[in-house]
Amino acid sequence: NNIKSNLSQPKHRQVTVECPVRLDLSGGWTDTPPICYEHGGSVLNVAITINGQRPIGARARLIESKSSTPSVTFILKSENEKDDKIYELHTLSQFTDYNQPQRPCALLKTCCIFTGIIDINTTKEITLSEQLKKNLFGYSLILEAWSNVPVGSGLGTSSILAGAILLALWH
Repeated sequence: NNIKSNLSQPKHRQVTVECPVRLDLSGGWTDTPPICYEHGGSVLNVAITINGQRPIGARARLIESKSSTPSVTFILKSENEKDDKIYELHTLSQFTDYNQPQRPCALLKTCCIFTGIIDINTTKEITLSEQLKKNLFGYSLILEAWSNVPVGSGLGTSSILAGAILLALWH
């Protein structure tokens, strides 16, 4: 299927990506520089679910804009829906802190930039709304991300989450 023809027809389009976590059994970090350059490196890991669930995921939805101005909404999901954090972005300047990991939604912003949906380095005077009209056929983007794994668990959460977000956006 051609993505353009799929996007131009439905009123709603959604992609959900769910991923297991990674359990390192042996050799963790021996495959990264400089260790691997000096000593070689081998890693053995497995993908696991938690309580039968894939605990890391992302959902990208394209929806018709309620106004004539498309926007980007990020939702950081929590286990309790009332604790979800919602961020609405209406300008390109709201994406400029993508390279500051401690800033809210930095990973989601980076993924939007990396996939080419958002171009913050444009030399043209083009707004976020105009970019979304061009790149997403005028749809608004709602990007949700979740990880039902404790921060610092060592289960590969951040890299797996980045992969889930990118996959959802590319589809």
